[in-house]
Amino acid sequence: MHWVDTVRNSPGVHRELAEGIESLLGWRKGVHQKKPETHRKIVGGSRKAYWERCSGISPEFARMFDFWLQKSKATKGL
Repeated sequence: MHWVDTVRNSPGVHRELAEGIESLLGWRKGVHQKKPETHRKIVGGSRKAYWERCSGISPEFARMFDFWLQKSKATKGL
């Protein structure tokens, strides 16, 4: 038990843990910044494909399809 207390209280271990925690916080920040960018790319690509695919159909059906597409994305959390 004495060895565990010695390792736990050593400055090198504390420094290493602190550096590890800082890098994790930076990683999470990067993930949170990346998420909206990826979402914009997905939504932009799907809207472009939607308009290319639906160019020859009735406007009413296109509006309904757009509504369905937005609703499905909202339920999936995108």
